[in-house]
Amino acid sequence: MGGLMVGEPSAWRANDVVAYDGLREAANAAIALLLRLSTTGTIDESEAIAASAEIRQSVLGIDGFDRAEVDSHRTLLDERIADLISRLP
Repeated sequence: MGGLMVGEPSAWRANDVVAYDGLREAANAAIALLLRLSTTGTIDESEAIAASAEIRQSVLGIDGFDRAEVDSHRTLLDERIADLISRLP
């Protein structure tokens, strides 16, 4: 069967995939808020672009198999999203 062992568990559990997808969605939401705030003049456009790139790179650097890291980073993004929402005009 091509080396695949039937019954061998996957490295990811189903809820780990959901958590990682949630992290990516939170990153997208934070980036969208940054760009929205830059169009309203609340923050500088270059600041928004730099912060967006930082968020994107940090998510790409996360080990999706490390649930604690995923959850920790998601908490940080949720806090950032709350801060950005509070800054909406």
